[in-house]
Amino acid sequence: MDIDKFIAEVRAVDWHKYGGSWYRSDDVPDALVALAQATEVSTELLHHIEGIEPDLLLNAPIGSGVKFAIGNDHTGSYYPAVRAALPFIIQVAIQGNHRVSRNCSINIMIDLYYHRAETNDGSHKSLEQFVKSTIKEAILENWENLSQIATNGVGNESLLESLMSIIGKMHHIVGDDIKIRPNLVMTIGKFDGLHKGHLALIDELKKVATNSMFASAVMSFTPHPTSVFSGKDIPLILSPAEKFHILNQLGLEYYIEYPFTHQFAQVSPENFINDILITQLKVRNLVVGENFRFGKDGQGDVTLAKKLGAKLGLNVHIVPLVTNGSTNISAESIRKMISYKNFDGVAQACGRNFFLMGEVVHGKKKGREMGFPTANIIPHKTKLLPPVGVYHTTTFVENTGYPSITNIGNDATETHLLNFSDNLYGRTIRIDFLRWMRDMQHFTSFDDLAKQLEKDARERFILQQ
Repeated sequence: MDIDKFIAEVRAVDWHKYGGSWYRSDDVPDALVALAQATEVSTELLHHIEGIEPDLLLNAPIGSGVKFAIGNDHTGSYYPAVRAALPFIIQVAIQGNHRVSRNCSINIMIDLYYHRAETNDGSHKSLEQFVKSTIKEAILENWENLSQIATNGVGNESLLESLMSIIGKMHHIVGDDIKIRPNLVMTIGKFDGLHKGHLALIDELKKVATNSMFASAVMSFTPHPTSVFSGKDIPLILSPAEKFHILNQLGLEYYIEYPFTHQFAQVSPENFINDILITQLKVRNLVVGENFRFGKDGQGDVTLAKKLGAKLGLNVHIVPLVTNGSTNISAESIRKMISYKNFDGVAQACGRNFFLMGEVVHGKKKGREMGFPTANIIPHKTKLLPPVGVYHTTTFVENTGYPSITNIGNDATETHLLNFSDNLYGRTIRIDFLRWMRDMQHFTSFDDLAKQLEKDARERFILQQ
């Protein structure tokens, strides 16, 4: 390998004739030389340089150099060179003239982001963080542009998914026609309530995904299996939109809502592991609780999962159950707490308040006529609601919480926000339930109702303080 020859060839090229608005041609030789010195790029890469578009030309030495470095150097010593070349890699991805070269640059960015140098060298770790943060910032600032390139073309699904993962966008898949990046770390369950037991699974899932450098995925089922077997909807702690809202904040890469049907319920434990998890979804690591059951009639358990995994190349990680005192936390126990208006218990089991989300719609506007305007929402048909009554709540509008009073009626859910006057129609709000205030009452006059609402507001302010 003749590095001197390579450097001489780089220096001899008239880079100005390739001049474009997206790079400074004077910097190109320095960046390529630095990369060459760090990674020993082959001289063959600059053969037939004449007539090649600048972005293709840059992708050859830079792309191959980075690939070489990632594959052969785990010390992080190549990071100074990569830092020099990074602006060109990003600019080609954003403004290159060829789709091939743009896809190549996006691939390089993804590889660089997920590469982890095995070194304790502080300077290399600092440069590694710089490279990762620069790539993430570039994707965020140019998301529409890059996502369009990553979406176009056959086989580009994994490019888009990787970009989404880097910037924290969770890929939501509904159905069984699943195109997904191979090598997943997955956890499986109904996940109603997303309580502390579920969150312990997801925490372990993310640790295994980080250590293995595989993608993280949560697999749930729609509709809820119990509703399929019973033939009727069952009340759920979280509506589908609420479950997605929470999962989307947890730094996951995939959320799969797999269709639960009577036919699916007949799949044997062996076929579920082999045909669905390994063959279809390309799962390499499975994270489950110690009470995990799967397959027809729940015949499969963690012992069988580990046995099948050892045979088929699936690593199975078992997470202990999470308890609340001496009682295991479960969705069933949380549903009972909600029906008993025990919101402190729900918060303790879930790590968050029981809440209700929905879009504000027009109501009868009777509250507005009395000076107590309310935000009216229509809960999802499967949402488990507290008993009819009036509640101390906090209502969130775009992440800002306002003290509020919420009325759960037989045919309406109304919330009065204290010290709030903006128009909420068409906006999605989140109502956190704190405690029960009083039962529903029938008032014979508007004056009596207004007096009660004033009393409710004073009580809510006292609770806030």
